[in-house]
Amino acid sequence: MPRMDTYDFFPRTLTRKQYVIRWLIMAAVVLVAMFAYFGAPTGTAVQIAAVVFGLCALAAFLYNIFWLSIPRLRSAGISLWAILLLFIPLGLFILFIICAVAREKV
Repeated sequence: MPRMDTYDFFPRTLTRKQYVIRWLIMAAVVLVAMFAYFGAPTGTAVQIAAVVFGLCALAAFLYNIFWLSIPRLRSAGISLWAILLLFIPLGLFILFIICAVAREKV
């Protein structure tokens, strides 16, 4: 049986395919949380859904920064300063396109 290592869950680098698949899973989780929020009936359920949606969105944002974008930028040989794109409007999608299109540097 192969030994599991920390790098299996938090890799230092990601290929294009690994990045896109993980990004799509993260986006699906946020969409499910968003639909749960907007589909909730009024009252206490809305408050619970709002908290769950907020936590999912925060977790997805942090996951995108530390376990998706940084490893992908490393493997593509792009400066880590590109992470600052996340803090501008539409920066998440610009960074996604950069990371999805960039080739790996060997």
